[in-house]
Amino acid sequence: ASSMKEAVFIFNAEGTCIWANDPATELTGIGKDNYEQAGERVGQIFGNYTGTGSSWRSKRVVSMQGQERYYILEEQVVLDSRGNYTGMFLSVRDNTQEQMELNREKYNAAHDAL
Repeated sequence: ASSMKEAVFIFNAEGTCIWANDPATELTGIGKDNYEQAGERVGQIFGNYTGTGSSWRSKRVVSMQGQERYYILEEQVVLDSRGNYTGMFLSVRDNTQEQMELNREKYNAAHDAL
C-alpha cells in the first residue's frame, strides 16, 4: 500500500464529498456511488481532519491491519471569484516508506559503532 498514489477527495460547501479518485475509494473502502460516505470514513481513519475554514497540512500516524502507517493530509480551500467558500479538496498521501527509511537512518546514526 505504500506505493498507493495520492488519494484525493473533493467536498462541496456543505462538507459533502462529491468526488473521490480510485486511491481515495480504496483507502476508505467506499464505492464509487457512495462518495457522500467519504467524509465520515476519512474521519474514522484519521480523526478530525477539517473544519478550520483555511488550508492546512498535517502528518498523521494510524494503525491499519496491525501496522503503523504514516500519512500526510493536505486540505485546500476553494473560493469563488468573490472570495466565497465553495468547498475544499483533501489529499492524502501514504509516506510510510519514506518515514520508515528516515527512522532507520536516525536509528543507525544514534547506534553507529565508533
